[in-house]
Amino acid sequence: MRRQVRAMMRRLSGDTVKLIGRQLCALCHSTPTLSLKLVLDQVCSYDNLIDSVVEAFRYLTPLDADVMFYVILNTLDDPSAIKVKDDGVNTAHWLQSLSLFIAAFGHRHENASLGSTLSYVLKQVVRMVRTEDAPPVFETTIISDAVLRLAAIDVMANATDDQVLALQGGYHLNLEAFSMVSPWVLPQDATVDSALATSANFRLTRRLAQWLTNIIASNDQALSFVVAMCIHADKILKMASLPLNNVMIIYDREIERVYQLFNLLYTNLKPDRYANIVPGPHILATKYNLSWGLAILWGRPNISRHLIQGLKQWEENGEPINVQITEQEETQPSKDTMPVDGAQINVPLPPDKDESASKVIVNTNGSLEDAEATGSGTNEDAMNAKPSGIAQKDKDDNGVAAAKNDASVNGTPAAISGGDIKMDVDEDLVNNELPRRVSDLQFEAPLLPRDYVSYIANALPQSAIEVGLSPEFVAVFWALSLYDIEVPAERYAKEVDIHTQFIKRIDVLAKAASGSRSKAAALSQT
Repeated sequence: MRRQVRAMMRRLSGDTVKLIGRQLCALCHSTPTLSLKLVLDQVCSYDNLIDSVVEAFRYLTPLDADVMFYVILNTLDDPSAIKVKDDGVNTAHWLQSLSLFIAAFGHRHENASLGSTLSYVLKQVVRMVRTEDAPPVFETTIISDAVLRLAAIDVMANATDDQVLALQGGYHLNLEAFSMVSPWVLPQDATVDSALATSANFRLTRRLAQWLTNIIASNDQALSFVVAMCIHADKILKMASLPLNNVMIIYDREIERVYQLFNLLYTNLKPDRYANIVPGPHILATKYNLSWGLAILWGRPNISRHLIQGLKQWEENGEPINVQITEQEETQPSKDTMPVDGAQINVPLPPDKDESASKVIVNTNGSLEDAEATGSGTNEDAMNAKPSGIAQKDKDDNGVAAAKNDASVNGTPAAISGGDIKMDVDEDLVNNELPRRVSDLQFEAPLLPRDYVSYIANALPQSAIEVGLSPEFVAVFWALSLYDIEVPAERYAKEVDIHTQFIKRIDVLAKAASGSRSKAAALSQT
């Protein structure tokens, strides 16, 4: 049996793959455990056999494919196998070859048990996370190669400008960011067959990406993958048993794989399903102990969906949005004088404590309502006081009112802390009333989950609040992405031009293939 398998493996090549493939699969079907183990050992030793073996295994039965994954699991779980090279950084050659074979074999046999291998990797990562001083899990390369082969999502360590701009765009533009060269750019000598192959490969990639996403998201494993991969990367960063250089290399590699997994789930899961699987960043940071950078990476889509749903609901209802703003002036100034361009200016004392609080309701149309009129006011003086966080800028030339009311309704509080503050102002400002000292300026808008805003409020240092970074402002800032701030119009125009040229090229090829009705019909559906 061993001689027969090794003899077939020696004769296996691209030219003899059909003939030898049938013989090899017939032999593997009769003795699957022994024969498939011998084939897998050859693949782990010689990675140039991967494509030929996968092509030859097209004649395997579904039962034989499941047995192949059983043999793979036994090989991975071998305690005597060394999974890292002597440098302590790079994955062993046999494990790297096995990872590539698993991805290629899963690409060929969609009905096989690829999920069992991914579950094994997940359990290895969880075991490492729960064990003190455990070495890194190098089997995560299986997840990376599977995402690359099945979903065509590569790590972008050296991303081009077009890729970065594509990631800044929406869903469809994001899909174009994962390939270095657009698949829709046909060469001048492209034929009908190459155009049909391009379209078929794209549809196959989208289907396999969805299939891999469903495997990861099935049985409630998606959140386990997310938390385990992130904590695994953070734990590598704290390893004291490895040299610092090795730690940083392994950490960077694991972070790239985390981003690979994020791009897979984010681009293939609908927003509602993603939000049901992955919670908000405050939950990931508090309940699952993720670092804030990774927590906001995975939790931002959840918060953004909540924000967008609130905006759509307001737009459909057509009712004004009430934003409640509360300001509390300091009872005592930190200093009696404030130097402005070298001159000492007397700072006016704030009003009494019973007159210092004021509440204002701000509507979406920009109008102001006193808290007294809405039933939440305190007294006439507080109602007549002009709040510094939301008042309109006056058009006076001396700019006094503009300095008083520079904070907008968007959530930035106007707070002046004690100490020396130098400002470029005119002499008229020196002789007139200075901006009031206001602290604890808050507003509450029902846009985001309150527990998320409360987490931001507890995490913000007092120094950040004093300079005007309110919890609501920081919460909205982290909920937005680059696409919400700036739309990459030039990148969209470039992609539209690429698809326009592709359509024109398809029309030319369709006219040239008018003699073959089948190819012309296939091109019309591309």
